Order: sequence, then structure tokens, then C-alpha cells
Amino acid sequence: MHCLPAFHDGGTTVGREVADATGMRNGLESATASSDRPQASSSIQATRQPIREVQRYQEGTLPVPGSPRVVPTPGHTLGHCALHLPERDAVIAGDAIVTLNPYTARRGPQIVAEAATVDSRRALDSLDALAATEARTVLVGHGDPWTGGAEEAVLAARAAGPS
Repeated sequence: MHCLPAFHDGGTTVGREVADATGMRNGLESATASSDRPQASSSIQATRQPIREVQRYQEGTLPVPGSPRVVPTPGHTLGHCALHLPERDAVIAGDAIVTLNPYTARRGPQIVAEAATVDSRRALDSLDALAATEARTVLVGHGDPWTGGAEEAVLAARAAGPS
């Protein structure tokens, strides 16, 4: 599934920004400081560990700090999901909706360009699930966070249409 750990810069930088925006930094710190993962030091570079197991998740709440609710948003990829944090009034939309299209440089709420979206029609249809969260803050995979509410972001993305 394509969600927070799959953000395109490797997750660490974006993950920390999301943690700061949602007040979940402590959960991120403990997750990234796991003893299973090599730690960087002044003399040794951290190495990447191979993925040993993939666990797919369905709708529901994840047993991680912040208890995010999984919101399926297929379209950008077939298994794309957003994560809703009701107590923080935020939704981590990933690439379900972006405020900067990395392929066209167009700004404002929109879906990612057709060149990088499996099914643009489905991506637009999935915006209903984001609007239904009624979150005030939408944290996107590309561009600045949207603070005008999920419903307004969805209206703007629909108006922009596929690119």
C-alpha cells in the first residue's frame, strides 16, 4: 500500500514534517529509533535493511501512535490509502491529492498528473472519501499542507480535473 512510509524522499523528512504538523513527533521518534534498525553515528552511515514482510491493511484504525483511520483512496495507485487523524483534525492524503503537481508544476489542490496515476477517474472519485473526513488540515505528498478543509480541497481538485 502506498502511504506515509512511501513518500518519495524516503519518508524520513516528510515523516518528520507530518509528525510536527500532527503533534505526533514522539511516536515517530520511537518508531524511527527502533532497535531493529541500524542507527547512524558520526563514523558509520546507516544502511538500509531489506523489507522482510509486507502486511496489507484494510479500512479501520491502525495500532500506531495517533490511531490513524485508514481511508482507501485508489486512483494514484490501486492500493493508495490516506490516513485520517480525527483528534488532530488532519488527514494525511499522500498523493490522493496534491497542492503542487511535480509533473506539471501546477499549484493548488489537484490529483497527480495522468502520467503518474493509474486511473485518473478513480482518483477523482476517491476524493469523496477525503471530503468525508471533514478534516481541516490536508497533508499532501507534494506541495504545502492545505488548511482550508478537506471539502474545499476536494472541490478545487475536481474543478482542476485530470492533467
